[in-house]
Amino acid sequence: MTEDNNPKWRAARELISQFGLTEWPDYVIKELLIAQGRRLHTPEDYEQLKDDIKTWLKDFPVKAWKLENRNLTLDSFNDWSKKELVRRVGELQQLSQGTLAASDQTLDPARQQRMQDRLKQQGPTQEPIIAFQKPDGLELMEGWHRTQQSLALFPEGYPARIWVGYT
Repeated sequence: MTEDNNPKWRAARELISQFGLTEWPDYVIKELLIAQGRRLHTPEDYEQLKDDIKTWLKDFPVKAWKLENRNLTLDSFNDWSKKELVRRVGELQQLSQGTLAASDQTLDPARQQRMQDRLKQQGPTQEPIIAFQKPDGLELMEGWHRTQQSLALFPEGYPARIWVGYT
């Protein structure tokens, strides 16, 4: 596996072993623990990642991960994720209408446009999102841009691959 030669990957794997999460899928580790801005350059970065893992384990004590194919709509998500998705889509609409001040832009408009163009040309992406299964629906953790644009283009639902963490 090429990730074995990557020091960031090895460091994340060591932390996963420390926390007993050796059954977490490689994709989830890479996307959720490494790609989410944790660059693992300094000792402080390692400590921050440890704190993040502790928080996730407390809030989402995942016992199993499963790669699933589901038809997603806004109602597939829990209340928090729905609210956040609606907020972000609203900001995108304001941004496109020019009514959102540059300082208020919490979204990456260029990335959003690239994702929208890709989805229009190729249809729903096969790249998985990552979510925790909560009693009231999926809590989205990774794949926000894909999900926002997919829901905007396919509001009646679209086929998606999801790494689902079950508690």
